[in-house]
Amino acid sequence: MKKLILIISMALASSLAFAQEHTRQTHIIDGSKTLYLIDGVLSLKTAADELPSDAIKNMNIVTGIEKVVIITTKDGRIISGRVVDNEGKPMMGVAVLSPKTHNGVVTDMEGRFQMTLPAGEAFLTFKMIDYPSKTVQVDKADMGDIMMDKYAPENVVILRDSKLETKSGPLCIIKKPNGEISKGSLDSVTPGQIKTMNIFKDKSVEQFSKYGDTSDGVILIELN
Repeated sequence: MKKLILIISMALASSLAFAQEHTRQTHIIDGSKTLYLIDGVLSLKTAADELPSDAIKNMNIVTGIEKVVIITTKDGRIISGRVVDNEGKPMMGVAVLSPKTHNGVVTDMEGRFQMTLPAGEAFLTFKMIDYPSKTVQVDKADMGDIMMDKYAPENVVILRDSKLETKSGPLCIIKKPNGEISKGSLDSVTPGQIKTMNIFKDKSVEQFSKYGDTSDGVILIELN
């Protein structure tokens, strides 16, 4: 994997907020406080569990305050599901797109779809004329029924049926071997540079406020 984290700010910001509000559940952080990065994108444990062994290229673990399991797949993942309206009726002709590549498929007469989720992607966006678009986190191979709501707000990220408004993203801080600390970039770090990676939420982020906006959480990466 060329980069450790290719996390779009919308995905990670929403995921951090979701973890903060649901720490007793296993949506993103399980009982052992483990984060899962599949193809460089923050994902759910269920997505990691469903990956066939022959689809995994390599797996690495970075330890810190929270353990991070980094999984790289060979050719992406096959994702399927069905799109329905508010009454549960199947919707034909809904565009199912990868936000990263903008490639996708269209649902059939039964509202069903199947596509390859590209490496580095953990979300799908659903678009239909006269309906607000909807972005859903891919937490398992069979996504089940995805409901399109004509009266829902635009630009909503769905994390296992929890709605969160898009945010600007967490603050990334890089700590160099000489002790120098500065605001950094997530996609500029490679696995070989990483010593530890810690995720900070709640009041613990206050110590980093001098480096920027900490309202969406903080990622501290310590380099070798």
